[in-house]
Amino acid sequence: MSLHAAEPLTVREQQVTEFLRQGLSNRQIACVMGISERTVKFHVSNILIKYQIGNRKKLRVRQTGVSFASLNSPPDEPSVAVQNQARLCDNPQTLHMGAAAVMIASEGQSLETKAGKTKDQLIPELYGLKPADLAFFAVHAAEDVYHVKDGLDLVSDLCTTEKMQREAIESVEGTCDRFWRFFDGIQTAYEAAGHTLSEQAAVA
Repeated sequence: MSLHAAEPLTVREQQVTEFLRQGLSNRQIACVMGISERTVKFHVSNILIKYQIGNRKKLRVRQTGVSFASLNSPPDEPSVAVQNQARLCDNPQTLHMGAAAVMIASEGQSLETKAGKTKDQLIPELYGLKPADLAFFAVHAAEDVYHVKDGLDLVSDLCTTEKMQREAIESVEGTCDRFWRFFDGIQTAYEAAGHTLSEQAAVA
């Protein structure tokens, strides 16, 4: 899921874009930057034009999803999950599903304890790695608590009917399943190379 501006952003626009990613309102951005709310609205308008995106919510969803692109599919296979997220986010009718996939499932992947432990706890045990080797998961496990909360707030705003709520939940579940298939692929490749998972850490 890539995000490219048609024209380079100014320094001010880059600052505003980062605050938009964090979910700040125009008033909050104005306060932090020491500028008027009207000036913030001007910058936001220019940012959306340069990114060719219709609204700030969609921009925020696309921004958040970028860093997870390499993790959403098994090794050596097309990034089906990422393509699906981009398709959902590009359609105003399915934006709530795309936001759920990106900002709840993807952002919350490091928090999931389906196997009884978080990934930064389980994977080092299974593959004989040091905790430092899984710094990505450890760092994100702390930060993503707040990211997922923001995602839940955003998806709640986007889902205006019970049907949309059910679709968002299904999108989260489907994305989580894809993440587990990603790790299944790693295990298959690991065992094909003649390695064995740690028996003590093996999970059903």
